[in-house]
Amino acid sequence: MIDLDRAAGRLRLDLAAFDALVVAAGGDGGQAPPQGPTTSEATAVLTTAGVLGPHGVDEAVRPLVDAVRRPVCLVTLDVAGLRGTAAHRFWLAPGTGAGLLHVSGPTHQLVGVQPTHLPSALGRVVRLAPRPRLPEAPLDLDPAVLQDLADPEARRRQATADQLGDAAPAGWEAWAVELREGRWRGWTVTATWPGADEEVGGRVLSVVDTAAGTVGMLDVEATTLRATTPSAVWLALCRLLPADDELPPV
Repeated sequence: MIDLDRAAGRLRLDLAAFDALVVAAGGDGGQAPPQGPTTSEATAVLTTAGVLGPHGVDEAVRPLVDAVRRPVCLVTLDVAGLRGTAAHRFWLAPGTGAGLLHVSGPTHQLVGVQPTHLPSALGRVVRLAPRPRLPEAPLDLDPAVLQDLADPEARRRQATADQLGDAAPAGWEAWAVELREGRWRGWTVTATWPGADEEVGGRVLSVVDTAAGTVGMLDVEATTLRATTPSAVWLALCRLLPADDELPPV
């Protein structure tokens, strides 16, 4: 189903239709959308819905598609819990940006996201909220464990949460209980951009959040989960995007 809200500049669609939309506009959004019958069918649906017309992409969503086609920075947000997983994507450039947010099932929503508003957008998606502060203590683990929290199988996700709960240090007992009982949210946000030295630059933040407290890896070099606070997570989100000196010269 395609649902275009011209007044709000918002478009609901599935991934096949999104890929077809970007291809029709002459880009690939930093990735390579599939070609073939599926894309052709999605293009036809977009045309019927009025998103594509004789003059190309409807003007209500043209700025969003342009942001997807010419990003300076790509941001991915992968969120997981016992009930499911979701992947959200953002394409950002100076003064403009777009986000593709997973709504439910196959439905995604393409919306405008100004770079300065990205921390707020991310905070809403991950439900950043006040939490009790856990005692300072590290939880050493292989970073791959956090990837297992986002496994497609719910049983594997919960087994990983149980593993984290079993390894929790003293003082994190309430956090461990929340994990074992399935009341947790794990998420990782990754920002990548072309670096000033012709290498790919980036930052990664990972968090395991419960009502009993928040722990995370807020540094790209981190190899341990540490007790943190929503305020510290917010500051890390505000520092996620590249500074001017981290980007290639204009």
